[in-house]
Amino acid sequence: MRRLRQEFGLVAVEYPTTRQVLPVLPLLNRNVVLADPKPFVGYSGGLYPVSAGSLRAALFTRRGVELHPV
Repeated sequence: MRRLRQEFGLVAVEYPTTRQVLPVLPLLNRNVVLADPKPFVGYSGGLYPVSAGSLRAALFTRRGVELHPV
């Protein structure tokens, strides 16, 4: 949370349901998600330069970003 504030000037708010999201991801219907895609941004605490750049692009720009394996 501190890194989000330092790097991006954001104050993060963790909702009680946040920790319930990851266990249900494998259960989502892929076709439903592909039919109506939405941005999905996660943060796990390891803010490396590549992931920081991707997160910055997702939050603050409307342009696409090239994804790289980390």
